[in-house]
Amino acid sequence: MSSLDFTKALRTLCQCEHRFSRLSVAPFFLLLSLSLVGQVATTQSPRVRPLSLPESRFKNGALTLQAFAPAAAAVRDSIVKLIQNEKTVSLGTIIDANGLVLTKASEIKDGTLTSRFSDGREVEGTLLGVDEENDLALIKVAAAGLKPIEWASGEVLVGQWAVTPGIGITPEGAGIISVPIRKLHKRAYIGVSLSFDTSKAVIGRITKGLGAEKAGLKSGDVIMTLNSEPMKDSEELMSALRQFREGETVKLRVRRDEEEFDVDVPMMAEPPPFVGVQLESESTAAAIRSITPGGGAERAGLRSGDVILSLNDQRAEDRAGLIEMLRQIQPGDFVKLRVKREEKEFETRVKIMPESPGQQRRAGRGRGGGLDRQDRMNRMGGELSQRADGFDLALQHDTVLQPWQCGGPLVNLEGKAIGLNIARAGRVASYALPAALVKQIIEAWVSP
Repeated sequence: MSSLDFTKALRTLCQCEHRFSRLSVAPFFLLLSLSLVGQVATTQSPRVRPLSLPESRFKNGALTLQAFAPAAAAVRDSIVKLIQNEKTVSLGTIIDANGLVLTKASEIKDGTLTSRFSDGREVEGTLLGVDEENDLALIKVAAAGLKPIEWASGEVLVGQWAVTPGIGITPEGAGIISVPIRKLHKRAYIGVSLSFDTSKAVIGRITKGLGAEKAGLKSGDVIMTLNSEPMKDSEELMSALRQFREGETVKLRVRRDEEEFDVDVPMMAEPPPFVGVQLESESTAAAIRSITPGGGAERAGLRSGDVILSLNDQRAEDRAGLIEMLRQIQPGDFVKLRVKREEKEFETRVKIMPESPGQQRRAGRGRGGGLDRQDRMNRMGGELSQRADGFDLALQHDTVLQPWQCGGPLVNLEGKAIGLNIARAGRVASYALPAALVKQIIEAWVSP
C-alpha cells in the first residue's frame, strides 16, 4: 500500500466517524490504523536476513584451527600417527628420543603397527606393555633421535585453552578445560533389563548377582521414582542411572501389583565381557536364549538353545557359574567352550569382546530399537571411544575428538603438554590423563 492510499483510507474513516459513538469507533479506528501502518512498514522495509557464521569459523573450522597453529607446530615432531590395516587407529606421544611412544591401548588391535611421523617417514612399531587401569599402551618404534614431548608444569585451570595437535601444521582440534582433574569411576549398573514396549519403567529381566536381585526386585515391577525424582518411562530411567558409579546406592520407589514400596539398590561393577549371548533366566543350566548380532558367539556359530557345558575345561555348573568365570576373562581373549546342541556335544573358540558404547546400552535403547536421546546427543559429531571411563584421574575438555585422535598430547598455548588425550566420552566431553599422572606411569615403566 502506498502512502497516498493510506491517506485516502484515513480520510474515509474520519468521514464515517459521526455514524458511530465515540466509544465504539475509538478501538476500531486504532486497530485499523495499526493494521494499515503495519502494511506500509512491511511494504516499504526490506526483509533482513539473519547473519550466518561461515563454516570455516566454526569451532573446528579451518580458520579457527589456524589460529592455534603455532601451538600445534611446536609439538608436531613429538607425535606419531599409528596405522593398522591401512587405517589410522590412534595418535601417539613420543616420550623418549630412542623411540618410546605412549598411546591409547584399547584402539590398538592385533596385526602390524606402523608409525607415521610429521616428516612423512613410516616405521614399524612394537607393543611393549599396557596399563589396563588407564588404557595406556607403551610402544617402541624403530627410530632414534626423536623429539620427546615437553610436559607443562603448574596447575591446569578451568576455562583455559587446550589444543589437540597432530602431525600436521594445524591442530586436530581445540577447546577449553571444562572440568578440573577428578577420578572417573567405571560405570555401574543396578542389574535390570527394562521393557520398552510400555510407557512406564517396567523391569523385564533381573541380572543375577547385581544390586536389583540383592534388593529383591522382580520382573514386572514398575520403577516410579529414582531418589524421589519421578521416572516417566524406561528411557528416562536409563538416562538417570548413567550418572551413578560403583559403590553408590540409589533409592527406588517401586510398584508391584497394587503395592508400592521403597528399596535401596547398590550400583555394582559392570557386567562380564561381551560374549554375544543372552542366557535363559528361567533355566539352571547355562542355556543360550538368544544370540547378539556381531558378537563372538555368532561368529563361532552358536545358536539359540545351545547349552554351554564348560569354559576353558572348567565345568559350568549353572548360569551363575558361567557368568562368574567370564568375569575373570579379559576382553580380546579367546575362550574354549564345550557346547551341547540337542544330543551332540562339540567344542568351539569364542572371542571375548569389550562392550562398545552401543552394546553397553543395548538394554537402554529407545522404542523401535534406536538409540535413546542421550545416546544420540552424545554421538553428535562422531562415535565415542570404546573405553571412556575407569581412569585414575582425568581432565575434561570440550574438544570434539574422534576416537582415533586420542593417544596424543593435549597442550596449552605455549605448546607444553598438560595431559594425554584418552577418550571421547560425549558430545562436548573429551578426557585427558593429566600430565602428572602420565609422568608417574612413564617412570614406573622405564625405571630399572
